[in-house]
Amino acid sequence: MHPRPAEALPSAPQLLRSSPSAQAREALKHITGLDANWSAIGSQPPNEKAYGLAQKVLETIFSTKTRKPSVTASAEGGIAIVYKENGSYVAIECLNRGSVWMLWFLSNGEPQSRRVTTSQKALEQAIE
Repeated sequence: MHPRPAEALPSAPQLLRSSPSAQAREALKHITGLDANWSAIGSQPPNEKAYGLAQKVLETIFSTKTRKPSVTASAEGGIAIVYKENGSYVAIECLNRGSVWMLWFLSNGEPQSRRVTTSQKALEQAIE
């Protein structure tokens, strides 16, 4: 499943009226960063494994959260689901190799990361 070129996402009220699964599919249709020079950054564009993981993560997000994340191709090879708010940054990376990582910064700017298992319970805990 490869999305068409990025277009403007539907408004938040439009997205919130549809099911979490439909919202996730719609967000993946509008993924940004697919036009990156993958050779120059030494990475690969998102593959089917990354799309499947991102679908699962986004369904979890849309079933529990009302804030809409940004969805972009990851320089690590996969899909990044990103929240930027009030100077904070949190990303959930769904990687081509089949793993999911959560990335964030402490208040002192130190980067942090941890692997997240793909069970429904672990994903729900990661997005809280």
